[in-house]
Amino acid sequence: MSTSYGNNLNLYVDGGSHDPSISMKLEGFPADIEIDMDELAAFLARRAPGKGPHSTARKEADRPVFSSGIVNGRTTGGPIHAVIYNKDMRPSDYSYNDVPRPGHADYTAVMKYGKDVNISGGGHFSGRLTAPYCIAGGLCKQYLKTLGIEVLAHVYSVADVNDTPFDPVNVGRTEAEALKDKEIAVLDTGKAEMMLDAVARAKADGDSLGGIIECAVIGIDAGHGEHMFAGVEGRISSALYSIPAVKGVEFGAGFAAAAMRGSENNDPFSVKNGKIVTKTNNCGGILGGMTNGMPVICRAAIKPTPSIAKEQDSVSISSLEARKIRVGGRHDPCIVFRAVAAVEAAVAVAITDILLDKAPKSAEVTDLSLLREQIDRCDRKIVETFCERMDITLGVAEYKKQRGLPVLDSAREKQLLDKIEKLAGDELGGYAHVLYSTLLSVSRARQHKMLGGCGSEAKKLSAALEATKDTPFPTEATVCVQGVSGAFSEAAARKMVAEPKLTFKPSFLSVVEAVESGECRYGVLPIENSTAGAVTGIYSLLLKHPVYIVRSAYVGVEHNLLAPKGTDISDIKEVYSHEQAINQCSAFLKTLGNVKLTYCPNTALAARMVAESGRGDVAALSSLSCAEIYGLDVLKESVQDNSGNRTRFVCISKEPEIYENSVITDVIASTKNEPGALASLLTRIYTFDINIKKLESMPLADGASGFYLSLEEPADSPALGEALTSVEEYGTVFRWLGTYPEALC
Repeated sequence: MSTSYGNNLNLYVDGGSHDPSISMKLEGFPADIEIDMDELAAFLARRAPGKGPHSTARKEADRPVFSSGIVNGRTTGGPIHAVIYNKDMRPSDYSYNDVPRPGHADYTAVMKYGKDVNISGGGHFSGRLTAPYCIAGGLCKQYLKTLGIEVLAHVYSVADVNDTPFDPVNVGRTEAEALKDKEIAVLDTGKAEMMLDAVARAKADGDSLGGIIECAVIGIDAGHGEHMFAGVEGRISSALYSIPAVKGVEFGAGFAAAAMRGSENNDPFSVKNGKIVTKTNNCGGILGGMTNGMPVICRAAIKPTPSIAKEQDSVSISSLEARKIRVGGRHDPCIVFRAVAAVEAAVAVAITDILLDKAPKSAEVTDLSLLREQIDRCDRKIVETFCERMDITLGVAEYKKQRGLPVLDSAREKQLLDKIEKLAGDELGGYAHVLYSTLLSVSRARQHKMLGGCGSEAKKLSAALEATKDTPFPTEATVCVQGVSGAFSEAAARKMVAEPKLTFKPSFLSVVEAVESGECRYGVLPIENSTAGAVTGIYSLLLKHPVYIVRSAYVGVEHNLLAPKGTDISDIKEVYSHEQAINQCSAFLKTLGNVKLTYCPNTALAARMVAESGRGDVAALSSLSCAEIYGLDVLKESVQDNSGNRTRFVCISKEPEIYENSVITDVIASTKNEPGALASLLTRIYTFDINIKKLESMPLADGASGFYLSLEEPADSPALGEALTSVEEYGTVFRWLGTYPEALC
């Protein structure tokens, strides 16, 4: 249900006539405005029920309880929230969902919201909701007074009894004082009794009366408002029509202007006390949708209370048969008297909202809080529009689902982004492109979530989860590692598999092929080092070969200079080791002078080659265990540049396996060759509130930009599958590499 009003202010009203409470939230209200709570209570009392025979018998104190936005009697600038707790409720008096009351919203509410909609006492469609409206209006009236602006109203007429109208040119403090503290707000006191007599006669007949309320805004300058859709008349009318009983609104001469000639209707200009004024005020203080500095005069037509004691004709919605109805409950025979405060509230809210249109020019800004208030108002509009747009896209998703269409329509998106750039103009076009690229990514992600669709890689993840459900990781298995005995890969294998049956291969490719062929259940590959970064070539192997990461472990890396027995460090002319190890010991190697550096497949093989070389001028960077295995002397321990150096190894399998506590997911994805492509890719992940632990670029064969990503999200999280589907949709290359537990240390 639509319960909000405002462009700069945002007023939300909630609750129903016989609900436990009714409330309002007012956003965008200026900060540091002193609020007189006694004055507010007096204003609310003007609208409160239970004031005599011309009012409903329902008794409500209408005392608001504020929970935010006002501290020590001053507004904070934050949302103002207030609740009125209903006390005198009788929902059992109302049962009109099948046989609707004439003149009420029963029938239309059932048609829109269904047969179970709450319409007790009118429910959310009741005039009872003007009580929280008056809280907001009362606050706005006090704010307007600080600007020298006052909003006042009186009962213009009830039935055929008319009060003295406002002088449209000179209405001011005299009228305000004349109306102050009057229970029946009329300028001509004698007319109050005549109005009450007319109401009493209608009530005695089991009937009700309506009337007209006239309202004036005095002290407002010229130049507020806008033309066409943002005009002052339209915005005040919108606020007034939110009062359920209002059925007509006019400004100035109103409909009477239709019978005038132009010479009669036009308001001649003149100068009075150095100020431009008009001699008459047929326009009601508004020209072209903007205030002209004269009093704003408007009138609201209030319909007779639709709840009457007379028998009326109705129908049964369910059977479509005629019914007779008598409306029970407690009701005003004329709501005009209490509606005066509601009209003032509506107009005060509208005028406050209009005044807040006037943003200070950048050269005039002296208070950052003013700019932030404007930004906050813009943000509220953006969020409301965003939510509306997202709801519309769900309809698009349903349309595509019924017709088997993909979520992504690349041609449509390009067309839309081009249009957005043009709309934003040259200066902001690029920014708008980035913003809308993100918006489209978020929209697609929600559509995927709604449709429950799954990309091919996400389906593999789901299948692996099911296949290995409640299965522990094996303690014994055949494991292939690269190198020879003593390699760091061997240490990693023993850390990940309790009792591995090891097979050694000469290269990382041969390890992958051993797993692919089924020769070994698992393979171990180094993937990154804390000092040297990614291990060259591993990402490409994982992309090209259908193997999956099932586990990972860190192995502390300590490099030592090993040489044949009897060799002195000064004799060394050549050093063997893996490229990564040589990079990790660069500072130490410089101390050896101009030695030759020879790369080997791994550090253990380097140690074996030195042992078998028969030379006395060669050494290896390797582990202490390799010194023991191959009978080498340790010339110097811990020669790596950084202490705490370690390498992360992954365990790969032919089929995806997902075990308990698997929270790391590795993927390789490509992006389009266009500005903002990486941001668009990442949006598809953080839309689902998934942490990215690792992001590293990698070349792809077709020249596209590729990225290796590690995501942190439980394997059984629906968000993970949705994110994978969204990312897979984006680029030309995408591969899920596996989901596994945090690395063993």
